[in-house]
Amino acid sequence: MFDIFWIILNIILFLIFLFLGFRSIILIKRDLGIIAAIIFLIGFLNFGNFNKDSNNFVSRDNSSITEYYYDVIPLGKWQKIYLSIVKDIESNQILSSNTTITGVECGIYWEKQQMELTKVDNGIKYYLIGYKQYRLLGLPIYKQIKRFDGLIYDSK
Repeated sequence: MFDIFWIILNIILFLIFLFLGFRSIILIKRDLGIIAAIIFLIGFLNFGNFNKDSNNFVSRDNSSITEYYYDVIPLGKWQKIYLSIVKDIESNQILSSNTTITGVECGIYWEKQQMELTKVDNGIKYYLIGYKQYRLLGLPIYKQIKRFDGLIYDSK
């Protein structure tokens, strides 16, 4: 329920921010000219673009044969975490692992902190720790720690 409130709050604040921003552009154009308005518009559109690349992919030799493991972890009613693992069949080593969040992300972000992977006979056991972050207009407000563990079975 809190997630729905947070999503609606973020949408309302974003629309207010957009309205005020474009109103400011009109005032700047009238008072300072078109060049100042264009510079302000470029800065305005780039505000809040805080995406950072959290891909943990490890490059590998293309000649090796790999197995792929996937699991879907519910993060809330509106979000899911997709866990993907790549394992080399010949050496039985885990090559890479990654997590991504899907669903309604408006103001809610996932930040992976630690992932432990253990090979077992019938698959891969995982233990995942991360933060579910609540942000307003891109600024972090609250972090909630989340822990998940499970087993991804072999497809064989």
